[in-house]
Amino acid sequence: MNCQVCGHQNGKPHFGVIACKACSAFFRRCCALKKKYKCRHNGICEITPNGRKICRGCRQMRCNLIGMEPERIQYNRDPLGSKAERMALSAYSPGEQSTSSSSDDQTELRLINRLVENYKILEQRRDQLYERRQSGKPRGRALNFKEVNRSCMDECVLRAHWIAATFPIFKSFSFNEKKIMFANFFAGNTILYLGKMCCLYGRTDRIIFSNTGNYLDMQNIQDFYREEDDENPSKEATRLFAPSFELYRRNILEPMVKLRFDETEFAVLSALTLWESGRLHRK
Repeated sequence: MNCQVCGHQNGKPHFGVIACKACSAFFRRCCALKKKYKCRHNGICEITPNGRKICRGCRQMRCNLIGMEPERIQYNRDPLGSKAERMALSAYSPGEQSTSSSSDDQTELRLINRLVENYKILEQRRDQLYERRQSGKPRGRALNFKEVNRSCMDECVLRAHWIAATFPIFKSFSFNEKKIMFANFFAGNTILYLGKMCCLYGRTDRIIFSNTGNYLDMQNIQDFYREEDDENPSKEATRLFAPSFELYRRNILEPMVKLRFDETEFAVLSALTLWESGRLHRK
């Protein structure tokens, strides 16, 4: 069944009409926050599956016209999405509730600008750190797993500083909440970061770890798992992990290089890896 709001194919009964999950969630938020959006183009915007967010005013008007029923919303069951979603909404400016589409757009633009600026600071600190670590060693060399593990420890510190600077609300969480969110965030964010580096260098045959050019050669996995004083690389480790590297190359690196993500997209995606729905519940 098609969504009566945007036309998406995955429509199901929600609030008295047929709607997709995204449009039903939008309607629930509008009612919960008492939002009243206005269209800046006389109510003629087209709402499609790929353009739902083009105009909140027209989307809300469509929800009302097709007969979505606010009284069917179960606020006690899910007042405003998951806990992580609610915290993400208030991460920058808790309590700010605009009643116009224009002011909402301005708020979102400020959030994105702040994300990008803090992400640039993270990149600068990362470059400085790896330049110090690189001192006396050749650039653009293949790394082994012990060196990468040490880099991961550095990355934990760098990204923790980035989170604290970018999302002030994070400081108010309990230690256990911070620990759970960061643990769930780190792996996905690392996958994204390494994809970004491969985009910058235009390479999918190796995983590049920093602007020093140091890398993991995916055509020569056995050397990655070789001990520094070991002449015989681990065949068992190669057998176990080579398929995962190939999957990563095919499903992550190649699509990212092809799409040519820019700095803004990387910054926003990095934030989403922290605030993805349900992270506090994955222990």
